[in-house]
Amino acid sequence: MEVRDIAVNTKAVGEYLHLFLQSRQAMEVSPGTLNFYRVKLGRFLSELNLDAAQRQDIEGFLLQFKNLGNRHAYYRAIKTFYNWREEMFGLPSPMRHMKAPKLPKLILSSITRDEVFKLIESAHSNRDKAIIALFTESGLRLSELTNIQPQDIDWDTRTVKVMCKGGTERLAPFGDLAGKYLKSWLSEYEPNGNLWGVNKWGIISSCAGSRQTQGFPVILTPSGVLLPAY
Repeated sequence: MEVRDIAVNTKAVGEYLHLFLQSRQAMEVSPGTLNFYRVKLGRFLSELNLDAAQRQDIEGFLLQFKNLGNRHAYYRAIKTFYNWREEMFGLPSPMRHMKAPKLPKLILSSITRDEVFKLIESAHSNRDKAIIALFTESGLRLSELTNIQPQDIDWDTRTVKVMCKGGTERLAPFGDLAGKYLKSWLSEYEPNGNLWGVNKWGIISSCAGSRQTQGFPVILTPSGVLLPAY
């Protein structure tokens, strides 16, 4: 089937989605971003007629999501998809003049230095202590910290090289506390892959174990920030 033929075939929804996801892969988006589009658009395309949907239909679809963050996420995915379709096939987007749902202004507080020390003291291993210390001193995202390799650490400058979203590299500084526990961890463990020997879920579990031991509610955000959950 020729790409342009899909524009006149209203039954080829699956082909539209396939080509859109293929275009995102060509842009080298992360696997997480690709899955984000697949899930959000999969539900949208299963509930609404892609070609017949008007602005009011899309607004009605979005209103079913009471969580404003989730509603905004669907809006972003759907609008990106329609913009791509308009560019590829010349079909006007029903969302061209549709504004994004408003998001609540969320002010995130941070945990105190004393709480950081308590978390580290309650950690069950030097690995977990190093993870918590590096999170709080460097401001790394969870994905960035998860993928650190031993060779990424520069002990002279006290920095760690990480791969950011979009494939760019940056150097994140760390302090004495993280340096201390990183050296302790590496003295007892020889990495064969990432620095920790666990994936991101193992890291989340490590932080969760420490917070529960201490008895105060702390959450780990996707950006790798420990915050009070109250």
